[in-house]
Amino acid sequence: MIERESTVDGWQVRIVPTQGQRLVSMIPAAFLCVWLCGWAMGEYFAGGALVTLLAERWAPGAALGLLPRFHGPSRDMALPVIGFLALWVTGWTIGGLFAIRQLVSLLFGVPVLRWSAAGVVLDTQVGPFVTHRRLTWVKAERMLGGGAAAGAAQVPESPQAASVARAARSLAGMGLEDADRETLLGWLREARAEAATATAGGAEQYRVIG
Repeated sequence: MIERESTVDGWQVRIVPTQGQRLVSMIPAAFLCVWLCGWAMGEYFAGGALVTLLAERWAPGAALGLLPRFHGPSRDMALPVIGFLALWVTGWTIGGLFAIRQLVSLLFGVPVLRWSAAGVVLDTQVGPFVTHRRLTWVKAERMLGGGAAAGAAQVPESPQAASVARAARSLAGMGLEDADRETLLGWLREARAEAATATAGGAEQYRVIG
């Protein structure tokens, strides 16, 4: 059962999963935990290799503590290897941070769908932190399974379709029931119609005044 809450400029629905739905979300969370263990090992060894090469070149004899020891390449090859490792470690670190964020969202995130005359926003709240994903009315309806009614049939997917698909999987993963999905879709269509009416009325008033 979902409840619509009034906000300053519109409405919002907070999607709180049941205990069973949280158990289902443990499957991808467990996979991410295993992947992050491998990520941490890669971070340790690749980062250790990078620090070792940097120390050999610019701070020979420096104490490296618990970092792994590596026999560096020749002096001529040191800079290319350092450059490659720096790029690799940067990308690897960014990928791990995204995975950590996804894991935290799966374990503790609460999706909140907000809408007003300005459009639709899907927020994911994790404690005091909130990530925002702005959607058009068409994308929001498609996300909730109303794509055909929104005119999405036989239309090529836009570059933002992947973001919509991720949002849909996010709602599905939190266990939004079919009845609740239909109710929420009805609210969004009602709000979309009101926004369109208000926009048309403003344009008509502008033409009369002008």
